[in-house]
Amino acid sequence: MGLFKEIIIDSSICGKTIENNIVVVAACNPANRTSLSKNCDLAKDWASGHYQVSELPPSLASLKWKYGALNAAEEKEFVLRKIEMLEIKIPTYLQYEFTAIVAASQDAIRTLAAEEIERGLKRSKDEGSNPNLILEARTRAKATVSLRDIQRVFSLFQFFTTDFPLSSGEGKDAVRTSMLLTIAIVYYLRLDYKNRKRFLIELSNVSIPLKSDFTRVLKCSMDQVTR
Repeated sequence: MGLFKEIIIDSSICGKTIENNIVVVAACNPANRTSLSKNCDLAKDWASGHYQVSELPPSLASLKWKYGALNAAEEKEFVLRKIEMLEIKIPTYLQYEFTAIVAASQDAIRTLAAEEIERGLKRSKDEGSNPNLILEARTRAKATVSLRDIQRVFSLFQFFTTDFPLSSGEGKDAVRTSMLLTIAIVYYLRLDYKNRKRFLIELSNVSIPLKSDFTRVLKCSMDQVTR
């Protein structure tokens, strides 16, 4: 952290001045709030987070700029534009279906995470009744998934469309299989059995046959991999 402070605040590296035409820009995750007690924050790891982000020192915090997060419509637009940039040619109707599935998956994980964290809070009589802590839990749940997860979606989709035997190719069936396998790995498999059922219900709101297609594709793929 001291080195980052020297680079960003003092414009030097190990005592050597950085040239004036070099501009340093850094990004960091927001600090995790610590007002939730250990017992209350024992919701599933996928809900409460796997790591702790500490506050920046005052000298760096003074330069911090919070640019916020994409709202639901902006996030959906981001996904669609990413799909349009793919090398593989995808029919327009599948582009919109893939966009809707990713958006629904992001929303489902956030909803489930909020419920898990709130249940953890309610297990404590002292803190569970505090509306401010419940609001904080819902706010933290929003960060359970992010653009990083969407980037994982496209990295895995590339793999499934080019390297995985069950789904390789550019036909519409292969593309859709790749979509569903990608969603399974990035979102579905991080959940326990109960929340997986809830997740599939949320996906069925996008398309009625999606739930049965999803389980069929996942089962066939796992059977092939484990042979």
